Amino acid sequence: MTDPGGRGTRVAGIVAASTNTTLPEGIAGVAHAGVHLMPVTVLNVQGLGQDNDVIAGVIWAGR
Repeated sequence: MTDPGGRGTRVAGIVAASTNTTLPEGIAGVAHAGVHLMPVTVLNVQGLGQDNDVIAGVIWAGR
């Protein structure tokens, strides 16, 4: 449950950000209520990988 490159952590934060906050600045997430995030590593620490690695990760997470 670690992300040595940090990219997935940032993306997860954007996806899961709260909406309808009282703060005048910030972002609103794109996830709907009740969504769950699952960490799946598909790229190496440099952020490199093949399309089929990403596809395999999505298929694995959907099981």
